[in-house]
Formats: sequence, C-alpha cells, structure tokens
Amino acid sequence: MLLDVYIGTLDDSSFSYEGGNWSGNIPKKISSWFPEGHKAFRLYLEKIKNNEFVGKQVDWGGWAAFVTPDIICLFLNELPASEKRSQLLRFAKEQLNQQKEYVLVGIES
Repeated sequence: MLLDVYIGTLDDSSFSYEGGNWSGNIPKKISSWFPEGHKAFRLYLEKIKNNEFVGKQVDWGGWAAFVTPDIICLFLNELPASEKRSQLLRFAKEQLNQQKEYVLVGIES
C-alpha cells in the first residue's frame, strides 16, 4: 500500500474541498513526494485528527489540509533528516509564495 504526502495547490479547479466526487478529488501535485512516505502520512493524519491541521478526507484515499509554507517547513522538520527533506524545505522557502495557502495532501492507494 502506498502512503505518501505532497504539496498541492488551491488553484486546481478539478479539486473541491467541499463536496467533491470522491473519485480523484485531490489537488495536483506541485512538489516531490515527502521523504519517509509511511511515516509522513501517519504524522499528517495525526495532525488532522488532533486539529493541528485544518483538514479532512476529501477522496476515498485522499486527505487535504490547508497550510502555509511555514507550516510545511515545521512539518518537514518533524521527519528524519535527508537530502529529500532538505530539497523540500528549500522548495517551500524559495519557490512557494509565503503569503499564500497551499494544500498538504495525504494519499493512500
């Protein structure tokens, strides 16, 4: 079973946070997969469950949470250090609009 997390965009018109069709209703991926996919996914769901992230299940195997680049960096720093984590941290700090919200997406397939 694939469990993973990535950064998506709210600009995706095929995604609906409220009332999507639950068949592929997840935002398009704008980042690489997070490191330690299973670990990242479990931590991600825990944060939604504990109301640390504003998010919910939006698809049969997909969850979406609204986050800022700063929150993405805090989340990444909870994962084990790796080159992939470093690349994602640089992406979040340098390529994402710091004044905008994004969607942290967790998938299970």
